[in-house]
Amino acid sequence: MTLSTQALWVAPYHRRNPRARVRLFCFPYAGGGASVFVRWGSQLAPDIEVCPVQLPGRENRMPEACLQRISDVADLAVEALDPYLDVSFALFGHSLGALIAYEVVQRLRVTRGQPQRLIVSAHRAPQIPLPHDPTWHLPDADLKRRLEELNGTRREVFQDEELLQLVLPTIRADLQLDETYTHRSDYEPLDCPITVFGGTKDAETSESHLKAWREVTRSGFEVRMFDGDHFFINTHAAALIDAVGQALHMRY
Repeated sequence: MTLSTQALWVAPYHRRNPRARVRLFCFPYAGGGASVFVRWGSQLAPDIEVCPVQLPGRENRMPEACLQRISDVADLAVEALDPYLDVSFALFGHSLGALIAYEVVQRLRVTRGQPQRLIVSAHRAPQIPLPHDPTWHLPDADLKRRLEELNGTRREVFQDEELLQLVLPTIRADLQLDETYTHRSDYEPLDCPITVFGGTKDAETSESHLKAWREVTRSGFEVRMFDGDHFFINTHAAALIDAVGQALHMRY
């Protein structure tokens, strides 16, 4: 049976958990796919059901065109998540995924209510403008150097020119999503708590920019730092997953 395009956002990497009290929708970083979160379900408490979200243009959705605006991503994601909102839910996003998760929550507050918690990681607060020149339109050679600096792309990708040319368009499109984003002035602060994670060695996202997420919620708020760079989601995976589980069991 062929899955519909809408179902491809969640279904391929999702495993139903009858014991779950909360569903956690996970949004990956630029160039990343839902497979980043495949093992999370077995490492979190049994009352948490992990729903990795897959954007077009990567992994099993590689043949599809990448989206170019955060608003389009969020609109389509909200439609795809709707069948899964019959229980309490929360959202997690790393880097670009944090921005997408925030935009999804802003839409859900109107249509389905707010999540139990929004968990964002390694991204400045949405109201803060891009703190550096855009990089998404750089020539391939310059973009490659930029990605090497970020330390989030596997080394073997840079050593295989054919593979690099396969993944660069997706990464470039995702950077465009992030770097062309503008926070809407009519958004009100959320009523759900926000947990923020950051890396102490992250040259991309300062702790002050992480703390600025406090301005977009009226509810509880916390920041937790990990001893890693922008991609501590990979280097400190076990500690991060444990922190996510703790956040989902907090009462505020």
